[in-house]
Amino acid sequence: MQPSCTSENLIFRRGFTWGSKSEVKPPEDRFKETLGLLDSQSHDGVPVIEAKEAASVGSEWADKAYTKLMDGVKVVEEATTDTLMPAASKVLETYPIISEIATPVGVFTGAWIILPRVFRRLHGYVEQGSAVFSKGLSPVPFDPVPYEQTIWQAMELPSRLFATILTMLQVGRLIAPNAMAAEYLSQFWAGGGVLCIVWFLHNWKSNVLKRLLSKQTLSRDEREWYLTVDKISSLALVFIGALGLAEAYGLAINSLLTVGGIGGVATAFAAKDILGNVLTGVTISFSKPFSVGDQIKAGYIEGKVEEVGLHSTKLLNTEKNPIIVPNSFFQSQVIVNKSRAPWRAVATKIPIHLKDYEKVPEITQEIRAMLNRHPQVHLGEDKPRCSVAQFTPSSIEIAITCNVNPMSKDEFLLVEQAIVLESAAIISKFGAVLGGQV
Repeated sequence: MQPSCTSENLIFRRGFTWGSKSEVKPPEDRFKETLGLLDSQSHDGVPVIEAKEAASVGSEWADKAYTKLMDGVKVVEEATTDTLMPAASKVLETYPIISEIATPVGVFTGAWIILPRVFRRLHGYVEQGSAVFSKGLSPVPFDPVPYEQTIWQAMELPSRLFATILTMLQVGRLIAPNAMAAEYLSQFWAGGGVLCIVWFLHNWKSNVLKRLLSKQTLSRDEREWYLTVDKISSLALVFIGALGLAEAYGLAINSLLTVGGIGGVATAFAAKDILGNVLTGVTISFSKPFSVGDQIKAGYIEGKVEEVGLHSTKLLNTEKNPIIVPNSFFQSQVIVNKSRAPWRAVATKIPIHLKDYEKVPEITQEIRAMLNRHPQVHLGEDKPRCSVAQFTPSSIEIAITCNVNPMSKDEFLLVEQAIVLESAAIISKFGAVLGGQV
């Protein structure tokens, strides 16, 4: 039976040629017909549908589909309201503890499963915004921050701990309501909050300093400054956390400070050496009389600084033996920091035979000229000097002094050796004899 030419059939017969005898038309012709750009005409007895008519038919289908969907939603809603909600209400009335347990369990589950993902998603959004902002306004290329060094990671574990504390307290109150008084619950809540806040601040501080210390452009002094700030801020957080816990558990802070002041005086007398070392260590960390890697001399101790701590400083002497020096030792000693000198001095004496005294003026003049030409000799206000130092019964000592540019100890020894050998060569050049007369 030949299907009738209704509007619905016409649409299908145009879109799917297998349902009619009309020839297959090029896509561009069918597109133009759909848009109504071609006049109405007949193709094998099948009238062409105008664009407006096709659009109205499609709109009718969409309305029907939407109506059926909303009818299904309404049926589900009625079923839920009529069946599930009364059943759930009946269960909650029979077992009211379920509603009380649902909240802490939900908080615990969210903190351990959902919250880390939320933090990572927020970190991703912040990084994307920072990248766009940096690309548009800053000439410096954007450096992404790892999640492990952000404030979000610093909040992750403290948030989990706080959620765990809340869950345990709520479950404990439900299991044994008479065993846990209300005042103890509030103290536990406050103590847990203080502990989590201090832990978050410590993590955040550590992440920031870790990100700063990872920069390759930091100087040695800046790196040591950040390490000192890390140590002092950790001690400050411990002190603040102890005071916060004491306040949370109902201890009088004023009484503690008073007792601590009286006890602190006695403790200061008993541990004055330890406190002196610590205070001197803090002073050294801020005033920076020396840093790690410097070659210093303090009193009878000399060596290279390997580590600067709050209580003691580690040096390495010329025999490569470690020397642990209490920080209070530096408080009473003059510290000579050889590594920070603008130049290093060469001072040596060369003896010649006494009978060659007539050649001394020419020798000293030639040695001064050699020092002025030397590439490593610093020519500043203190010019190189070469003169007679003293007479002995058998020799004349020629003193040579000059300043050389800053360098390592090994390089300095090589430069000093070169200067002495060139001076000896000049002395031999004028026919003088090195050493004293026998």
